[in-house]
Amino acid sequence: DNRFENGVFKNNDEADIDVVAGLLVARDTATANGLIPVTALTLANVVGIVNIDGTVTLAEDETVEVAYATKGTVNGNLLTLPATVTLNTTVGSKSLKDVLEGIGFHVETNIVENTNFDN
Repeated sequence: DNRFENGVFKNNDEADIDVVAGLLVARDTATANGLIPVTALTLANVVGIVNIDGTVTLAEDETVEVAYATKGTVNGNLLTLPATVTLNTTVGSKSLKDVLEGIGFHVETNIVENTNFDN
């Protein structure tokens, strides 16, 4: 039930950054259709969650085209959050989980795989 869009992810940091699935992104208003990584200080600006296979390492000001989810169900245990941030981190008067739910994500944190038999 997820919805995706494509965007241009830009590393706006001075250090290299690894772009991986589950990374939270915000809008980069300086770049057409641009995305930047969310930090602990910009959690309220989340617009989506990166969906990419593997890892892409970007140097400062380097870009890559990525698909990102804008709505749907996500496994909260697989999100790549900024350092010190959890789904319970306060963002204004809400938690990060509330912010994600508010923009159209349903965050599951109790997902259990029941398709295999236990021995």
